[in-house]
Amino acid sequence: MAADGAHGAPPRPRPWPPRDRGVDAEEETPKVLDDLLRGAW
Repeated sequence: MAADGAHGAPPRPRPWPPRDRGVDAEEETPKVLDDLLRGAW
């Protein structure tokens, strides 16, 4: 979580649409975060 702040990501826990819920959301969350982190670099 500290990494998000270091990269200057928005304070919102979930910047992507809330349409992803349940198991699908948990599986897609790491992918989205990985994309955001790569984009920040």
